[in-house]
Formats: sequence, structure tokens, C-alpha cells
Amino acid sequence: MTNLLNPKIKFQIKKHFVFIVLICCLLACKHDKILSEEYLIPENFKGFVLILFNQKAGVKSKINKNTVVYKIPRDGILCVKEGQYLVNQRNTRYYYYNEKTNSKTEICSYVSDTIFRQNKRACNSMVYNNSYGEYRESIDSEIFNYVLIIVGKETLDKKFDPSTIPDLLKKNQYKVGG
Repeated sequence: MTNLLNPKIKFQIKKHFVFIVLICCLLACKHDKILSEEYLIPENFKGFVLILFNQKAGVKSKINKNTVVYKIPRDGILCVKEGQYLVNQRNTRYYYYNEKTNSKTEICSYVSDTIFRQNKRACNSMVYNNSYGEYRESIDSEIFNYVLIIVGKETLDKKFDPSTIPDLLKKNQYKVGG
């Protein structure tokens, strides 16, 4: 079979094809890259903070300059529509947030202030844990992806029981806020 295309035309077609593929790749990768997280926790809150991801009734994640910001309601439970962003915990900051004055005060983090010793400061309160988890009641039930944070002066004696997540949602004991 004879080749009907001139070699110059073949080269031009290949060149355009490669260019189009590169443009498609760049457009597909254009989304915001999340580099850090910020948790705004109600002032003087102590206890468990629970963030549930992929919740239809949840709020949309707020992104501010490559930082995802989670504003936690007074009850400590936040439901978010989107999935979880995975960032290095060294790039995670926790703040007490005062609704009336719109001010925030950084809370010490066990990871940053104790393990990595990034800050040398006095801590009135501390975030002791930021763990990612998944819970499912049964094989055919919904999967709950969550982040659990423990806030307080000392670690809590009681343990969080992930099996309470479906009841929290069914009883509407959370406020969809943010």
C-alpha cells in the first residue's frame, strides 16, 4: 500500500497532535492545588471536632489561596459536600474563632509544637490529634470518611466511637454550618 501523505504533512499532523495532547493535559491539571488546611474552631471549644466528607447536606469547602478552610459549628460537627483534601499536617493550622469580633487566635498543635518543635510558645489549649478515618455499618451501607480532632488542655479520657456517626446524622444533632 502506498503512503498517500507527504512526510512534511505527516510531521505537521504529529506536531499538532502532540500540541493538542499537551494542552488537554494542562487544562485537566488546572484545578487549585491545596497546600494547607485551616480549622476555625469556636472560641474556648474543648472536646471532639468531627468533619464528615462527601455529605449531600453538607457545606461546600471554602478555598482561600491554596488553603482549605473548615469553619466548625459550635457543636463540633461539620458536614462537607466534597471529599477530603490530603495535606501534610505540618501545613495544618488550628484557630479559635470569635464570631462577634471576626478574630482568630492560633491553637497549639501537638504535631507542630511538640513533635516538630516549629514554635516555642506557651499553649493554653492544644490540638492533640488529627486523624483520618472511615466507618461503615455494614458491607452494603454508606462509607463515612471523616477527620477527628481532639481539642483541649489535656487529651480526653473518653474515646471517640465512629459507630455513632450514622446516629448523629439521623438524629440531626449537627448543624450544617461553615
